[in-house]
Parts: sequence; structure tokens; C-alpha cells
Amino acid sequence: MKSTREKILDTAERCFARQGIASASVRSIVDQARVNLGAITYHFGSKDNLVMEIFQRRMLPMTKERLDMLRRAREACGDAPIPLRRVIEAIVIPQYRLTSRFPQFIAFLVHMKNYPNAKFMKLINDDFNNLYEEIHHALRNALPPMSDTEFFLKLHFVIHMMDIIPKNDYQLRRLLPGQLSGEEITDVLMAFLEGGLTNRALHTLSNET
Repeated sequence: MKSTREKILDTAERCFARQGIASASVRSIVDQARVNLGAITYHFGSKDNLVMEIFQRRMLPMTKERLDMLRRAREACGDAPIPLRRVIEAIVIPQYRLTSRFPQFIAFLVHMKNYPNAKFMKLINDDFNNLYEEIHHALRNALPPMSDTEFFLKLHFVIHMMDIIPKNDYQLRRLLPGQLSGEEITDVLMAFLEGGLTNRALHTLSNET
């Protein structure tokens, strides 16, 4: 049986995902969770703290899984660079697992990013910064030599692609022929990222100009 705290978190996540953070009232959350109105104050202190708890309970485990995958790959490789495929797996697989299991969280995250609250943005940026340096280092070592400009452009595209794809998961599945599994979609995405990151067209073009 779920605790009162878990009921509030689950219900609030759904309400925020459907209605937006500003529109979903504390009253509607406690009514749907079937808990006392004072339970949110008791467990979270405020609506903003509740939003932050929802973010942390999903994002922190995903960040940890990504870092753990990179750490295990680094240990297995010793002094050699982590293979590019392993780096991409650490970026893609944890996020796809999260969005497949909790699809409503992506809608919540979109609302959170669009909600004008400095505390929320700091929380999002702090979580990203914890991971960014590891991904940056692993990708730089896994890729062939290239200019800083080319590398940062490619890193920028990867990060924003991973931000956009989950938001459009429903439309993506509508457009796909047949019924592809999550594993098949993930395999295609990783192969696409691997090809784009190793493509040398920009490098060749820059040498010709």
C-alpha cells in the first residue's frame, strides 16, 4: 500500500502533467489523492517544494544510472577511451527507460521548464551540470580528432535531441510504420547518433574553405 507521501507525489505529477503547474491547485491534488489538505504542508511544506520533490525522485535516479553506466564502462576499458557506443548507451537507455515507465513525467518536465521559477531552473541546471562534464569528457575521448567548434555543435545537438524526442514520443509512435518496440526505437536512435557524431562532413568542409 502506498504511503500518503507517495500518493501525493503520484497524483501531483499527473495533475501537473495534465493541467500545468500554475493551473493545478493544491485542493485538486489532495482531492484526487484522497488525503487531508494539510498533508501537503506536512510532507512538503509548499507547492513549490512538492514540484521539486517530483523532479528529484525521477531525475536523480536517471542521472545516477547514466553516471554508473559511464563508470562501469570506464572501469572495463582501463586506460583506453570508452567506446562511443557505450557513451551513447549511457545517454539514451536510462532516459528511454524513464519515459517508457513514467510517460506523464515528460509532460510535467515541460511544464516545469516553462514555469517562471528561479528555484526550478537552478534545480534543472544543477542536475544537468552533474552529468554534463562526464558526458563531455567521455564523448571527447571517444570521437576522432575534430575542432572545438565541431565537437561542441555535435554535443549541443545530442543534448537537445535527447530533450526533444521524449516530448514527442506519442507523435513519433503515430508516424512509425508497424508496432516497433522500445528497444527497436532505441537501437535506431543510438545508431543515428553514432553516425552523426562520427560524420566528418563538417571537418572536410572546414578544410576546404
